[in-house]
Amino acid sequence: MGTEYYKGESIEKSDIKGEIYLFKAAKNRHINAQYGLCVIYSNDQVSIYNPKQSFAWCAVSKHNGNKLAAARLLEVQGKILVSEGLDRLNQCQSVAKHYINRWEK
Repeated sequence: MGTEYYKGESIEKSDIKGEIYLFKAAKNRHINAQYGLCVIYSNDQVSIYNPKQSFAWCAVSKHNGNKLAAARLLEVQGKILVSEGLDRLNQCQSVAKHYINRWEK
């Protein structure tokens, strides 16, 4: 349901509603929802753009076996490093470790 709100194809587009549905599923350890959060938070064209959250959810999704998450994680890591620096990347890595411990499969 979350991706349907995000895409806005069969229902009215809503980044916020999409985020809520994906987050609920991600907390229940649904790997595709975890990857969905990784993707939507990395999109700077949406209202919920959040590189730190994207990095964390990409790391969780990768840890839980999503093959696509590894490439997205490297992409997000590069963007954070270039635009916000090493200290910010270290903060993101810390959040990612916390998320992995909390939501690993």
